Amino acid sequence: MIGDRMDTWRKLRDLRAVDFGTALVVAIAYLLAARLGLVIKAPEGVAQVWPAAGVAVGAMLILRPAVRPLIAVAVIAATVPAALLAGLEIGVGLIYAIANAGEALLVVALIDRWLPRPLTLTDLRSVLGLFGAVAVATCLWQPLIAWALQASGDMAFPFLMLWHRLVWSNVVGILMLAPVLVTLAAALRSPPPRQELIEGTLVLSLHALVSVHAFGLLGVDLGRWIMVAPLSNELPLLLWLAVRSGPLFAAIGSTVLGLAILGSFALGRGRFADPDFTLAERVLATQFGILVTTFVALAIAALIAERKRAEAAARRGEIRSLEDLDRAQAVAHTGSWRLDVNRNELSWSAESHRIFGLPEGTLMTYETFLGTVHPDDRALVDRNWQAAINGVPYDIEHRIVVGGEVKWVRERATLEFDASGKLLGAIGTCQDITDKKAAEQALRDSEERLRTIVDTAVDPIIIINDAGCIESVNPATARIFGYTPAEIVGNNVSMLMDEPYRSEHNGYIRSFLKTGEARIIGIGREVNGRRKDGTSFPADLAVVEWRLDGKRHFTGIMRDISERRRREEQVNLLLKEVNHRAKNMLAVVQAIARLTKGADRDQFVKRFSERIQALAANQDLLVESQWLGVELADLVRSQLAHLGDLIGGRITLEGPALRITARATQPLGMALHELATNAGKYGALSNSDGEVRIAWAIDRDGTGKDSFRLSWTERGGPEVCPPTRSGFGIAVIRDIPRMQLAATVTLDYARGGLTWRFACAAEKLLEHAGGAVETKEPAA
Repeated sequence: MIGDRMDTWRKLRDLRAVDFGTALVVAIAYLLAARLGLVIKAPEGVAQVWPAAGVAVGAMLILRPAVRPLIAVAVIAATVPAALLAGLEIGVGLIYAIANAGEALLVVALIDRWLPRPLTLTDLRSVLGLFGAVAVATCLWQPLIAWALQASGDMAFPFLMLWHRLVWSNVVGILMLAPVLVTLAAALRSPPPRQELIEGTLVLSLHALVSVHAFGLLGVDLGRWIMVAPLSNELPLLLWLAVRSGPLFAAIGSTVLGLAILGSFALGRGRFADPDFTLAERVLATQFGILVTTFVALAIAALIAERKRAEAAARRGEIRSLEDLDRAQAVAHTGSWRLDVNRNELSWSAESHRIFGLPEGTLMTYETFLGTVHPDDRALVDRNWQAAINGVPYDIEHRIVVGGEVKWVRERATLEFDASGKLLGAIGTCQDITDKKAAEQALRDSEERLRTIVDTAVDPIIIINDAGCIESVNPATARIFGYTPAEIVGNNVSMLMDEPYRSEHNGYIRSFLKTGEARIIGIGREVNGRRKDGTSFPADLAVVEWRLDGKRHFTGIMRDISERRRREEQVNLLLKEVNHRAKNMLAVVQAIARLTKGADRDQFVKRFSERIQALAANQDLLVESQWLGVELADLVRSQLAHLGDLIGGRITLEGPALRITARATQPLGMALHELATNAGKYGALSNSDGEVRIAWAIDRDGTGKDSFRLSWTERGGPEVCPPTRSGFGIAVIRDIPRMQLAATVTLDYARGGLTWRFACAAEKLLEHAGGAVETKEPAA
C-alpha cells in the first residue's frame, strides 16, 4: 500500500502545468460535446449519440499515459454539470460521471494491451482493435448508468432496453470522434505528403457540401432523389478519401457524414426524418448508418495504408537488391550488360560503366562499345561476336583503352534468337582482369628468372617426387655427374649416390613420410656423390620439401666440396706445423731467458716470461684465424685474460668491431699486455677503486683517408709519478709500435692516472687497408 501511494505521488509530481491546461481544454470540449448529445435524444430519453465519450477516449489515446488520471478527473468534472443540465439528480450524475471516466480508461487499457503504441489506425488490426475495445468497455460500464437511472426513477423503461440504448449511444459517439483525434495526432507526428493534403482537403470540402445537400440540410426538396441521394453522392467521395488520402481524411470524412445524418434526424429533413418510419426505427438507422460508414471508411483506409507500406517495402527491397548487386559487382570487378539488337541499344550496369570509364547515362551502342576496345583487338572482338551469332560461345579476353590506360577485360555472353534464328539480343558480363593479367605476367617473369637462376647455377639442383624418382635436373647436374638429362630424369635419385647412401636412401624417404623425422630434409649434411664413371666425390647436400596440387616433392642442392676438402687438409697441416715450430721457438727463448744471469735475475725472468707468454697468446689467435688477422676486441681480451673478471666492470672496452692484420697483432698485443701488467702492479688496478678505459675508433681526415686511434686511460689509482729512466717496458709500449706500425705513441703521466695514446694510418693496421673502413657494432 505504501508503494502504491509512492507511485501515485510520483505520477502527480511528474505532471506539468501544460497537463492541467490540457485537462481543462478536454473538460470544456467534453461539456460542449455532451450538450450536443443531449440535443438529439432517443425515445427513451437517452442521447442518440454521445460524442463526449469520443472526446474522452480520443484525448486519453493521444496524450501520454501519465496524464490519463487527470483526464479522467476532467471527464468526471464535466459530466456532473452536463447531467444536472439534463435534469438528473446529483447522485445519478456522479455515477454517470464515474462510469464515463471508467469506460474511457478501460478502452485505452484494452488498446494498450492489444495494440502497439501509439495507435495510428494504419492497419486493419488496429481498426478492429479499436472497435473491439469500445464494444467491450461500453458493454461493461453502461449497465451501471442504466441501473442508476432506473433506481432514481428518472427512466421507466426496461433495464435491457435502457442498457441497449446507452451502449449504442456511447459506441457511436466514441467512433465518431476518437478516430479523428488519433489520426490527427499521427499526422502531426508524421505529416503526409503535401499533394495528399491538398487533394484530401479539396475532396473533403466537396464531401461536406454534398453531405449537407444530400441529407436535405439546406431545406431543398429532393423529391424522389431522397431515397438514393445520400448513397449515390456520399459513398464515392468517402471511398475516394479512404483510398487516396489515408486514415486521417477517412476519419474526418466519416465524421462529417455522421454529423450530416444526425442533422437530418434532428432537423426533421431528408431520409432520416421520413415519417413512414417510427422514431425508434429512425434512431437505430441513424446509429447503424454512422457506425457502418465509419467502419467501412477506416477499414478501407487501413487496408490501403497496409498495401502502400508493402509496396514501399517491396520497392525498398528492390532498390536494396539493385544496390547490393551493384556493390557485389564492384567487389568482383564484374559488370553486366544487355544488348537489344532491334533498338540497337546496349544497357550497362554501373560497374560496366566504371570498367570502361564511361559516365552513367551515356548512350551505348555496339559501335560505341567497339570504340573503347584497343585498336589492335577490335578485329578480334568483332570476329568473335560474328562467330557467336553463328552459335559459337562468346568468351573472350581483350584490351580496352580507358583514359589513355590499357586495361584487360574478359567478356562472356548468351545470345537470344527468335524462332527463325534471327538475333534479338544478348545478355553478358564483363570482368576487369587487369590485375590478373599483371599477376600472370609477373608469374611468368618470376618463373623465367627462377629458370635462368637454376639453369646457370654452378651446383646441381635436383627435384624428386615422394617415391624418390627424379623429375628434373639443371645443366650443372649433368655436367658434374657426367650424365645427360635424359639419362637421369625418371630414375631413382640413388643412382647419383655412393654407398652407404645408395642402398639406404629409399628407406630414408619412407621413414620420413611415415614419421616426419628428418635426417637430411631441412637439416643438410655431407654425403658422397657417384659419377657415371663410378668415381665418388664429397658434397654438401641440402634438401627441402614442398607441395604442389597435394603432392609432395623434394628439391636437393648439392655442392662438390672436393677442392675445399683438399684446401682444408693442406691448411690444417701447415697451421699445425707453423704452430708447432713457433711454440718451440718461444720455448727456447723462454728457457734462455730463465738461464740469463744478472743482478735482479728473478725479476727479469718473470717479466721476460710474461712477455713471451703474451707473444704465445698472439700466436694462438693468429693460428685460430688462419693467419688472416684477428678481431681487435679478442686481442684485447686475450692480453687481459688474467684480469678477465674485471672486464665490463672496472675495465671497460669501447669501440667498433675491427679486424687487424696479423702483422699488427704482436706489437699491439705486447703493448696492451705491458700496460695491463703495470696497471696491476703500480697503476689503477693496484687498488680496489681504480678503473681502466680502453677505447678505439676510426677517424677520417680532410683528404678522405682513415686513421686508427687507440687509447688506454687509467683513473682512480695511486698518484702517478713520471719514471726517472726508460727501461724495456717503455720500449714495448712506445718504441716497438712506432717502429713496426709507423705509429704515433704518446704517454701522459697525469697525477690522476696514466694515459697512453696510439694513432696510425688505418691501412697500416686494419685488414681494410687501401679502402673505406666498415664500422660495425661496439665491442663492449
